[in-house]
Amino acid sequence: MGATSATLHGSIDDSCLFYFDYATDAYFIANSGNYDQQTPESTGPPFSQTVAALLPNTTYHYRFVADNCNDRCFVAGADATFTTGAPPALQLTAVQANPGTTSALVTWQTNNAANSRVDYGATTAYGSTVSDPSSVTSHSVTLTGLTPSTTYHFQVTSVDGFSQTSSSADASFTTGAPLDLILNPGFESGSANWTLDPGASIDTTAADAHSGNNSLKLMGLVAWQGSSQYVAVTAGRSYTFSGWERSTSATGNSGYITLTAYDANYVQIGSGTSLVFASTSSWSSKSGTYVPPAGAVRVSIRVQNDGPGTFWFDDLSLTQP
Repeated sequence: MGATSATLHGSIDDSCLFYFDYATDAYFIANSGNYDQQTPESTGPPFSQTVAALLPNTTYHYRFVADNCNDRCFVAGADATFTTGAPPALQLTAVQANPGTTSALVTWQTNNAANSRVDYGATTAYGSTVSDPSSVTSHSVTLTGLTPSTTYHFQVTSVDGFSQTSSSADASFTTGAPLDLILNPGFESGSANWTLDPGASIDTTAADAHSGNNSLKLMGLVAWQGSSQYVAVTAGRSYTFSGWERSTSATGNSGYITLTAYDANYVQIGSGTSLVFASTSSWSSKSGTYVPPAGAVRVSIRVQNDGPGTFWFDDLSLTQP
């Protein structure tokens, strides 16, 4: 006897067609003498059949019916009962999250076929849910629209065909940092990947850098003197860019990090955008967003000044969320 099936046996001293009547409603059987379900007709002996798709933890009435046995056209046995067993308790195993930068794949296993649900959020209160009604034992749910470099709490839940529910304990994962598209963004590889204008050099004094050992030092003799590199981009997508700067300028001149778009022939498109730093001897950071216009295939990242002074730049970043 299983949770959803049972093998029924009958007996008669002949070879003939047979089947089993079965039902759960004892009152209906007692008052009508009928059963509301029947197995397909079969030929015996042996006189046994397996009945499937039963309800667990349920008592069934059944009877053996022999038909067309020589001169006996219909013989019905006495009413009998059986009780199906309890279904296996629903268990979740191998719960894990595989995060990317803005998404995460959450997987787990269940011993019974069940649906899938993941609750997730910045705290154990969660707040967001992704679900899949498919009844499976290998579960896979993808969370999208996540914030890079962020820790998320999550919990998985499944409900099987027996209406049993099982949930995992709270767990967490951290999304990855977005990939920096700028090569050598902290100048730790010297001037590699950068085109330095006159007056620009790599300052290798660690005390002068924002982090690491190196920074870009720009001795601004004239306005808009700077250094740059090109980065491939996709028109219409939003990019985040940022950087750190400090300066010594008696006249209050500013340092700039400027993005300018170019087409496939290196023809400038639009006027670009800039982060403007006030004159200060302490490191300060700024960030912004930029959407390259139609036709753009690359941008130049240029660090520059608008007048005389000494300017340091470090830890630049251009990322696509």
